Amino acid sequence: MHSARPPLLFLTTQLPWPPYRGGVAVSWRLLEYLSGHFELSLGCLLKGDDAQHEAALRARLPLADYFSVPCNRPRSAGLLLQSYLRGQPLNVLRNASPAFQAEVQARLSRHPLVLADHYEMMAYLLDASDSRIVYHAHNAEYLMWERYAAQTGNLLRKLPVWLESRRIRSYERQICRRAAQVLAFPNDAAVLQAVSGLDAEQFTAVLPCGEEEALAEPAPAWEDTKPMLLYVGTLSWEANIDGLCWMLEQCWPALKAAHPDLEFRIIGSQPDARLQAAAAAQAGVFLEGFVEDLGPYYRQARVFAAPLRFGSGIKLKVLNTLYRGLPVVTTAVGAEGMPLEAGRELYVAGDAAGFIRACSRLLEDRAAWERMRDASRSFAAAHLRNAVQLERIREAILRAAGLASPPAPPLGRGGN
Repeated sequence: MHSARPPLLFLTTQLPWPPYRGGVAVSWRLLEYLSGHFELSLGCLLKGDDAQHEAALRARLPLADYFSVPCNRPRSAGLLLQSYLRGQPLNVLRNASPAFQAEVQARLSRHPLVLADHYEMMAYLLDASDSRIVYHAHNAEYLMWERYAAQTGNLLRKLPVWLESRRIRSYERQICRRAAQVLAFPNDAAVLQAVSGLDAEQFTAVLPCGEEEALAEPAPAWEDTKPMLLYVGTLSWEANIDGLCWMLEQCWPALKAAHPDLEFRIIGSQPDARLQAAAAAQAGVFLEGFVEDLGPYYRQARVFAAPLRFGSGIKLKVLNTLYRGLPVVTTAVGAEGMPLEAGRELYVAGDAAGFIRACSRLLEDRAAWERMRDASRSFAAAHLRNAVQLERIREAILRAAGLASPPAPPLGRGGN
Protein backbone atom coordinates (compact mmCIF):
# COMPACT_ATOMS: atom_id res chain seq x y z
CA MET A 1 0.00 0.00 0.00
CA HIS A 2 1.37 3.41 -0.95
CA SER A 3 2.09 5.82 1.89
CA ALA A 4 2.16 9.61 1.57
CA ARG A 5 4.92 9.68 4.16
CA PRO A 6 8.48 9.49 2.79
CA PRO A 7 10.31 6.27 3.71
CA LEU A 8 13.20 6.76 6.15
CA LEU A 9 15.74 4.20 7.36
CA PHE A 10 17.02 5.01 10.87
CA LEU A 11 20.26 3.30 11.98
CA THR A 12 21.52 3.47 15.55
CA THR A 13 24.20 1.90 17.74
CA GLN A 14 21.94 0.23 20.31
CA LEU A 15 18.32 -0.43 21.06
CA PRO A 16 16.75 2.95 21.93
CA TRP A 17 14.67 1.54 24.77
CA PRO A 18 14.33 1.93 27.73
CA PRO A 19 15.35 5.60 27.43
CA TYR A 20 17.12 5.94 30.79
CA ARG A 21 20.53 7.08 29.52
CA GLY A 22 21.26 10.39 27.80
CA GLY A 23 22.08 9.26 24.27
CA VAL A 24 19.39 6.59 24.26
CA ALA A 25 16.80 9.10 25.51
CA VAL A 26 17.71 11.54 22.72
CA SER A 27 17.40 8.78 20.10
CA TRP A 28 14.08 7.57 21.50
CA ARG A 29 12.40 10.97 21.45
CA LEU A 30 13.60 11.51 17.90
CA LEU A 31 12.33 8.11 16.76
CA GLU A 32 8.98 8.62 18.46
CA TYR A 33 8.48 11.89 16.61
CA LEU A 34 9.75 10.72 13.22
CA SER A 35 7.47 7.68 13.27
CA GLY A 36 4.54 10.07 12.92
CA HIS A 37 5.99 11.86 9.87
CA PHE A 38 7.86 9.18 7.91
CA GLU A 39 7.38 5.58 6.92
CA LEU A 40 10.01 4.60 9.44
CA SER A 41 12.30 1.57 9.38
CA LEU A 42 14.69 0.94 12.25
CA GLY A 43 17.96 -0.98 12.32
CA CYS A 44 20.04 -1.21 15.48
CA LEU A 45 22.89 -3.09 17.06
CA LEU A 46 22.13 -4.86 20.33
CA LYS A 47 24.32 -4.27 23.38
CA GLY A 48 24.13 -5.76 26.87
CA ASP A 49 20.57 -6.80 27.70
CA ASP A 50 19.01 -4.95 24.73
CA ALA A 51 17.41 -8.13 23.35
CA GLN A 52 15.18 -8.31 26.43
CA HIS A 53 13.59 -4.98 25.51
CA GLU A 54 13.02 -5.41 21.76
CA ALA A 55 9.36 -6.42 22.12
CA ALA A 56 8.64 -3.39 24.32
CA LEU A 57 10.17 -1.02 21.80
CA ARG A 58 8.33 -2.52 18.84
CA ALA A 59 5.03 -2.27 20.71
CA ARG A 60 5.59 1.47 21.12
CA LEU A 61 6.65 2.39 17.58
CA PRO A 62 4.71 2.03 14.30
CA LEU A 63 7.58 0.66 12.20
CA ALA A 64 7.46 -0.37 8.55
CA ASP A 65 10.50 -2.59 9.10
CA TYR A 66 12.82 -3.56 11.94
CA PHE A 67 16.09 -5.47 12.14
CA SER A 68 18.78 -5.94 14.75
CA VAL A 69 22.13 -7.69 15.15
CA PRO A 70 23.98 -8.40 18.42
CA CYS A 71 27.31 -6.57 18.66
CA ASN A 72 29.22 -6.60 21.95
CA ARG A 73 32.90 -5.81 21.50
CA PRO A 74 34.57 -4.33 24.58
CA ARG A 75 37.64 -2.14 24.32
CA SER A 76 40.90 -4.04 24.47
CA ALA A 77 44.54 -3.63 23.45
CA GLY A 78 44.06 -6.23 20.74
CA LEU A 79 41.06 -4.45 19.27
CA LEU A 80 42.93 -1.14 19.35
CA LEU A 81 45.80 -2.71 17.37
CA GLN A 82 43.30 -4.16 14.92
CA SER A 83 41.72 -0.73 14.48
CA TYR A 84 45.11 0.70 13.48
CA LEU A 85 45.65 -2.12 11.00
CA ARG A 86 42.24 -1.47 9.46
CA GLY A 87 42.56 2.32 9.55
CA GLN A 88 39.37 2.82 11.58
CA PRO A 89 38.72 4.64 14.86
CA LEU A 90 38.37 2.21 17.74
CA ASN A 91 34.65 2.79 18.35
CA VAL A 92 33.87 2.39 14.65
CA LEU A 93 35.50 -1.05 14.72
CA ARG A 94 33.74 -1.91 17.99
CA ASN A 95 30.42 -1.26 16.24
CA ALA A 96 31.33 -3.03 12.98
CA SER A 97 29.23 -6.06 12.02
CA PRO A 98 29.26 -7.78 8.62
CA ALA A 99 25.80 -9.18 9.39
CA PHE A 100 24.43 -5.70 10.09
CA GLN A 101 26.13 -4.35 6.95
CA ALA A 102 24.33 -7.01 4.90
CA GLU A 103 20.99 -6.08 6.47
CA VAL A 104 21.57 -2.39 5.69
CA GLN A 105 22.69 -3.11 2.13
CA ALA A 106 19.57 -5.16 1.47
CA ARG A 107 17.36 -2.19 2.37
CA LEU A 108 19.13 0.75 0.74
CA SER A 109 17.39 0.35 -2.60
CA ARG A 110 14.03 0.79 -0.84
CA HIS A 111 15.26 3.65 1.37
CA PRO A 112 16.90 6.45 -0.59
CA LEU A 113 16.76 8.52 2.62
CA VAL A 114 18.78 7.30 5.63
CA LEU A 115 19.43 8.80 9.07
CA ALA A 116 22.65 7.65 10.76
CA ASP A 117 22.29 8.14 14.51
CA HIS A 118 25.81 8.40 16.06
CA TYR A 119 29.06 8.64 14.14
CA GLU A 120 29.69 4.89 14.18
CA MET A 121 26.64 4.27 11.95
CA MET A 122 28.05 6.39 9.14
CA ALA A 123 30.62 3.65 8.47
CA TYR A 124 27.79 1.51 7.07
CA LEU A 125 26.89 4.20 4.54
CA LEU A 126 30.15 5.49 3.10
CA ASP A 127 29.65 3.42 -0.06
CA ALA A 128 25.90 4.04 -0.32
CA SER A 129 26.32 6.28 -3.36
CA ASP A 130 22.62 6.46 -4.27
CA SER A 131 21.37 7.37 -0.78
CA ARG A 132 20.68 10.77 0.72
CA ILE A 133 22.15 10.61 4.22
CA VAL A 134 21.35 12.64 7.31
CA TYR A 135 24.00 12.35 10.00
CA HIS A 136 22.79 12.89 13.58
CA ALA A 137 25.90 13.74 15.60
CA HIS A 138 25.46 13.21 19.33
CA ASN A 139 28.87 14.83 19.92
CA ALA A 140 31.85 16.34 18.19
CA GLU A 141 33.56 13.09 19.07
CA TYR A 142 37.15 14.05 18.33
CA LEU A 143 36.87 17.09 20.60
CA MET A 144 35.79 14.90 23.49
CA TRP A 145 38.84 12.67 23.07
CA GLU A 146 41.12 15.68 22.59
CA ARG A 147 39.89 17.19 25.86
CA TYR A 148 40.27 13.85 27.59
CA ALA A 149 43.90 13.66 26.47
CA ALA A 150 44.55 17.17 27.76
CA GLN A 151 42.87 16.38 31.08
CA THR A 152 44.42 13.05 31.98
CA GLY A 153 47.62 13.02 34.01
CA ASN A 154 48.34 9.41 33.05
CA LEU A 155 51.13 9.68 30.49
CA LEU A 156 50.64 6.09 29.32
CA ARG A 157 47.04 6.94 28.51
CA LYS A 158 47.54 10.50 27.19
CA LEU A 159 49.35 9.62 23.94
CA PRO A 160 46.97 6.89 22.68
CA VAL A 161 43.96 9.02 23.58
CA TRP A 162 45.37 12.02 21.70
CA LEU A 163 46.19 9.82 18.68
CA GLU A 164 42.65 8.50 18.74
CA SER A 165 41.33 12.08 18.72
CA ARG A 166 43.32 12.72 15.51
CA ARG A 167 41.95 9.58 13.85
CA ILE A 168 38.38 10.49 14.82
CA ARG A 169 38.86 14.05 13.58
CA SER A 170 39.84 12.77 10.14
CA TYR A 171 36.91 10.35 10.15
CA GLU A 172 34.41 13.03 11.21
CA ARG A 173 35.61 15.23 8.38
CA GLN A 174 34.94 12.37 5.96
CA ILE A 175 31.47 11.50 7.24
CA CYS A 176 30.27 15.10 7.42
CA ARG A 177 31.30 15.57 3.81
CA ARG A 178 29.39 12.39 2.90
CA ALA A 179 26.14 13.58 4.52
CA ALA A 180 23.53 15.75 2.82
CA GLN A 181 22.64 17.24 6.23
CA VAL A 182 24.35 17.14 9.61
CA LEU A 183 22.23 17.51 12.75
CA ALA A 184 24.25 18.60 15.78
CA PHE A 185 24.08 20.60 18.97
CA PRO A 186 25.01 24.24 18.32
CA ASN A 187 28.53 24.03 19.77
CA ASP A 188 29.22 20.75 17.98
CA ALA A 189 27.82 22.05 14.69
CA ALA A 190 30.34 24.90 14.75
CA VAL A 191 33.21 22.50 15.48
CA LEU A 192 32.19 19.98 12.82
CA GLN A 193 31.65 22.68 10.22
CA ALA A 194 35.18 23.95 10.83
CA VAL A 195 36.61 20.43 10.61
CA SER A 196 34.77 19.54 7.42
CA GLY A 197 35.12 22.88 5.63
CA LEU A 198 31.48 22.66 4.52
CA ASP A 199 28.98 25.49 4.13
CA ALA A 200 26.75 26.33 7.07
CA GLU A 201 23.68 25.28 5.04
CA GLN A 202 24.65 21.62 5.45
CA PHE A 203 24.39 21.87 9.24
CA THR A 204 21.26 22.19 11.35
CA ALA A 205 21.85 23.17 14.96
CA VAL A 206 19.35 21.63 17.36
CA LEU A 207 19.06 21.30 21.12
CA PRO A 208 18.40 17.84 22.58
CA CYS A 209 14.85 16.88 23.44
CA GLY A 210 14.72 16.38 27.18
CA GLU A 211 12.13 15.76 29.87
CA GLU A 212 9.97 18.76 29.03
CA GLU A 213 7.05 17.17 30.85
CA ALA A 214 8.77 18.16 34.13
CA LEU A 215 7.68 21.76 33.46
CA ALA A 216 4.12 20.67 34.25
CA GLU A 217 5.18 19.53 37.72
CA PRO A 218 5.23 21.91 40.70
CA ALA A 219 8.46 23.83 41.17
CA PRO A 220 10.65 22.50 44.00
CA ALA A 221 10.18 24.18 47.36
CA TRP A 222 13.06 25.09 49.67
CA GLU A 223 11.24 23.75 52.72
CA ASP A 224 10.93 20.31 51.07
CA THR A 225 14.67 20.06 50.45
CA LYS A 226 17.51 19.09 52.77
CA PRO A 227 21.30 19.54 52.68
CA MET A 228 21.82 17.18 49.79
CA LEU A 229 23.68 17.20 46.48
CA LEU A 230 22.39 15.08 43.61
CA TYR A 231 24.03 13.60 40.53
CA VAL A 232 22.34 11.49 37.84
CA GLY A 233 24.30 9.92 35.01
CA THR A 234 25.94 6.85 33.49
CA LEU A 235 28.63 5.81 35.96
CA SER A 236 30.63 3.71 33.51
CA TRP A 237 31.26 6.70 31.19
CA GLU A 238 34.79 8.07 31.51
CA ALA A 239 33.84 11.76 31.58
CA ASN A 240 31.37 11.14 34.42
CA ILE A 241 33.84 8.98 36.37
CA ASP A 242 36.58 11.58 36.03
CA GLY A 243 34.39 14.50 37.10
CA LEU A 244 32.88 12.73 40.08
CA CYS A 245 36.24 11.43 41.33
CA TRP A 246 37.66 14.96 41.02
CA MET A 247 34.75 16.39 42.99
CA LEU A 248 34.95 13.75 45.72
CA GLU A 249 38.68 14.32 46.15
CA GLN A 250 38.92 18.10 45.66
CA CYS A 251 35.54 19.51 46.73
CA TRP A 252 33.64 17.13 48.96
CA PRO A 253 35.91 17.23 52.07
CA ALA A 254 35.52 21.04 52.36
CA LEU A 255 31.78 20.90 51.68
CA LYS A 256 31.24 18.18 54.25
CA ALA A 257 33.32 20.01 56.85
CA ALA A 258 31.26 23.17 56.38
CA HIS A 259 27.94 21.30 56.29
CA PRO A 260 28.19 18.22 58.56
CA ASP A 261 24.68 17.01 57.66
CA LEU A 262 25.35 17.18 53.92
CA GLU A 263 24.71 14.11 51.74
CA PHE A 264 25.74 13.39 48.16
CA ARG A 265 23.43 10.99 46.34
CA ILE A 266 24.92 9.64 43.11
CA ILE A 267 22.45 7.81 40.85
CA GLY A 268 23.43 5.59 37.94
CA SER A 269 24.08 2.00 36.99
CA GLN A 270 27.38 0.13 36.78
CA PRO A 271 29.63 2.46 38.80
CA ASP A 272 33.27 2.16 37.83
CA ALA A 273 35.67 0.68 40.41
CA ARG A 274 37.51 4.02 40.71
CA LEU A 275 34.29 5.79 41.58
CA GLN A 276 33.31 3.11 44.08
CA ALA A 277 36.67 3.53 45.83
CA ALA A 278 36.42 7.34 45.85
CA ALA A 279 32.88 7.22 47.27
CA ALA A 280 33.78 4.66 49.92
CA ALA A 281 36.59 6.90 51.15
CA GLN A 282 34.22 9.79 51.97
CA ALA A 283 31.52 10.09 54.63
CA GLY A 284 28.03 11.02 53.47
CA VAL A 285 28.45 9.83 49.85
CA PHE A 286 25.97 7.23 48.59
CA LEU A 287 26.04 5.32 45.29
CA GLU A 288 22.34 4.65 44.78
CA GLY A 289 22.60 2.49 41.65
CA PHE A 290 19.85 2.57 39.04
CA VAL A 291 16.68 4.37 40.18
CA GLU A 292 13.56 4.26 38.02
CA ASP A 293 11.63 7.02 39.80
CA LEU A 294 13.92 10.02 40.24
CA GLY A 295 11.14 12.31 41.47
CA PRO A 296 11.77 11.97 45.22
CA TYR A 297 15.49 12.66 44.77
CA TYR A 298 14.90 15.79 42.70
CA ARG A 299 12.40 17.07 45.26
CA GLN A 300 14.66 16.46 48.28
CA ALA A 301 17.98 17.64 46.82
CA ARG A 302 19.03 21.25 47.19
CA VAL A 303 21.73 21.26 44.50
CA PHE A 304 22.40 19.27 41.33
CA ALA A 305 26.17 18.85 40.88
CA ALA A 306 27.55 18.22 37.38
CA PRO A 307 31.37 18.33 37.75
CA LEU A 308 32.37 17.60 34.15
CA ARG A 309 35.95 18.32 33.10
CA PHE A 310 35.82 17.08 29.51
CA GLY A 311 33.23 16.12 26.93
CA SER A 312 31.37 17.81 24.08
CA GLY A 313 27.81 18.50 23.06
CA ILE A 314 25.01 19.45 25.43
CA LYS A 315 24.68 17.55 28.69
CA LEU A 316 21.19 16.10 28.97
CA LYS A 317 21.53 15.74 32.75
CA VAL A 318 21.92 19.53 33.00
CA LEU A 319 19.11 20.27 30.55
CA ASN A 320 16.68 17.93 32.34
CA THR A 321 17.47 19.56 35.67
CA LEU A 322 16.70 23.02 34.25
CA TYR A 323 13.16 21.83 33.45
CA ARG A 324 12.70 20.85 37.09
CA GLY A 325 14.10 24.05 38.56
CA LEU A 326 16.65 22.34 40.81
CA PRO A 327 19.65 24.72 40.90
CA VAL A 328 22.72 23.38 39.08
CA VAL A 329 26.41 23.83 39.79
CA THR A 330 28.57 22.73 36.88
CA THR A 331 31.65 23.64 34.84
CA ALA A 332 32.12 25.38 31.51
CA VAL A 333 32.04 21.95 29.85
CA GLY A 334 28.78 21.09 31.61
CA ALA A 335 27.09 24.34 30.55
CA GLU A 336 28.31 24.58 26.95
CA GLY A 337 26.00 24.59 23.97
CA MET A 338 23.03 26.39 25.54
CA PRO A 339 22.58 30.19 25.67
CA LEU A 340 22.60 30.22 29.48
CA GLU A 341 23.62 33.12 31.69
CA ALA A 342 26.04 31.93 34.36
CA GLY A 343 24.99 33.08 37.82
CA ARG A 344 21.37 33.40 36.73
CA GLU A 345 20.12 30.04 35.41
CA LEU A 346 22.97 28.00 36.90
CA TYR A 347 26.41 28.41 38.46
CA VAL A 348 29.53 27.72 36.38
CA ALA A 349 32.69 27.04 38.39
CA GLY A 350 36.20 27.18 36.96
CA ASP A 351 37.99 25.33 39.73
CA ALA A 352 37.44 23.41 42.98
CA ALA A 353 37.24 26.57 45.08
CA GLY A 354 34.57 28.02 42.82
CA PHE A 355 32.62 24.77 42.86
CA ILE A 356 32.68 24.72 46.66
CA ARG A 357 31.57 28.38 46.89
CA ALA A 358 28.68 27.88 44.47
CA CYS A 359 27.40 24.74 46.22
CA SER A 360 27.71 26.40 49.63
CA ARG A 361 25.77 29.46 48.57
CA LEU A 362 22.88 27.38 47.28
CA LEU A 363 22.92 25.22 50.38
CA GLU A 364 22.69 28.27 52.66
CA ASP A 365 20.99 31.14 50.79
CA ARG A 366 17.28 30.51 50.29
CA ALA A 367 16.72 33.70 48.30
CA ALA A 368 19.54 32.91 45.87
CA TRP A 369 18.26 29.33 45.56
CA GLU A 370 14.73 30.47 44.74
CA ARG A 371 15.93 33.03 42.19
CA MET A 372 17.91 30.36 40.36
CA ARG A 373 15.03 27.89 40.55
CA ASP A 374 12.69 30.37 38.89
CA ALA A 375 15.23 31.57 36.32
CA SER A 376 16.17 28.04 35.21
CA ARG A 377 12.54 27.00 34.72
CA SER A 378 11.77 30.21 32.84
CA PHE A 379 14.74 29.60 30.55
CA ALA A 380 13.66 26.02 29.91
CA ALA A 381 10.10 27.06 29.11
CA ALA A 382 11.28 29.75 26.70
CA HIS A 383 14.17 27.97 24.93
CA LEU A 384 13.95 24.21 25.42
CA ARG A 385 10.63 23.27 23.89
CA ASN A 386 10.88 19.88 22.21
CA ALA A 387 8.37 20.61 19.46
CA VAL A 388 10.57 23.40 18.09
CA GLN A 389 13.67 21.21 17.97
CA LEU A 390 11.87 18.23 16.44
CA GLU A 391 10.36 20.38 13.70
CA ARG A 392 13.84 21.72 12.85
CA ILE A 393 15.02 18.12 12.52
CA ARG A 394 12.07 17.10 10.32
CA GLU A 395 12.69 20.05 8.01
CA ALA A 396 16.40 19.22 7.79
CA ILE A 397 15.61 15.63 6.81
CA LEU A 398 13.21 16.84 4.14
CA ARG A 399 15.86 19.26 2.86
CA ALA A 400 18.27 16.35 2.53
CA ALA A 401 15.69 14.68 0.30
CA GLY A 402 15.12 17.90 -1.67
CA LEU A 403 11.60 18.29 -0.26
CA ALA A 404 11.85 21.35 1.99
CA SER A 405 12.66 25.04 2.20
CA PRO A 406 15.99 26.68 3.19
CA PRO A 407 17.35 26.12 6.70
CA ALA A 408 16.01 27.78 9.82
CA PRO A 409 17.99 30.62 11.43
CA PRO A 410 20.64 29.78 14.03
CA LEU A 411 19.62 29.08 17.60
CA GLY A 412 20.15 31.79 20.16
CA ARG A 413 18.88 33.28 23.39
CA GLY A 414 16.43 35.44 21.51
CA GLY A 415 14.53 32.45 20.14
CA ASN A 416 14.36 28.71 19.68
